[in-house]
Amino acid sequence: KVLMLSGVLGGIALSAAAVIAHVLPASSLTFPLAGVLFVLVIAYQGVRLGRATHVVDMANEDTRATYTALSNTIIGVLLLVAGGFGAIATYFGTIAVLGIFAVMCFLAAIAARGLDEVQMD
Repeated sequence: KVLMLSGVLGGIALSAAAVIAHVLPASSLTFPLAGVLFVLVIAYQGVRLGRATHVVDMANEDTRATYTALSNTIIGVLLLVAGGFGAIATYFGTIAVLGIFAVMCFLAAIAARGLDEVQMD
């Protein structure tokens, strides 16, 4: 549930950032986007905590290290791929990237919904 809620919170915050950046002039973006960043950091920490807790709780002692290593490797590869968003920002603008990130957060929340609730076991 933490992963789902964090994904939705991140998607809402990124959607708000895209709307704010589109509507407000650049000179008045500082304080509204600071608030959005605050919410995004909370969502990010929720994702980190939820992912780590889920991996630890679903694995037994024999598979925990493997699952953790695999999870961290996948995140690392995704971060490397995310460097390509710089190219998207160059061609389509930062608002498009914020929108893509928002959609990714909502899709991640849907994917998290399919995870087993291993904390109940």
